[in-house]
Amino acid sequence: MLQRTEIGSPVSGATMSIAYCALEAYDGRENDEYRFWFGLFLKLAKREHVGWA
Repeated sequence: MLQRTEIGSPVSGATMSIAYCALEAYDGRENDEYRFWFGLFLKLAKREHVGWA
């Protein structure tokens, strides 16, 4: 299922869950766990991006 974000781009539930994991791992500095989750989020977000058309 795709959800609409505030800026209007579709994001799957899996990608949203990964984003929450990255936010939860962030403690004011970029630690290894945060980098892992954020990197995974970026890969998924790029895969789901279909452009402006």
